[in-house]
Amino acid sequence: MIEENLKLARQALKELIEEGKRVNVSALEKRAELSNGTLNYSHPLYETFKEKICELKRAECLPSSKDIYRLRGKLNHEIALKEKYRVERDKLKEDISYFLH
Repeated sequence: MIEENLKLARQALKELIEEGKRVNVSALEKRAELSNGTLNYSHPLYETFKEKICELKRAECLPSSKDIYRLRGKLNHEIALKEKYRVERDKLKEDISYFLH
């Protein structure tokens, strides 16, 4: 029975990952059509499976080097835009003060 439940949970895990959905114990139980709390029973196989889920969740939370490179590029672009707009703002302030005095 436990092995069968784990087989269903593994299949559900695979499907959730392929669909790009968030993975948690409740979602796995629901997708695998297991009773609510099935994977929380105190059994070494369930505990090992839940540890693997936690590892996956930690790994997906950590950004990859590709993500970091992309975000760093976006940040640099935004910094450059901000500086450009500051220069334009200061020039416009200068022009306005010139015409007002």
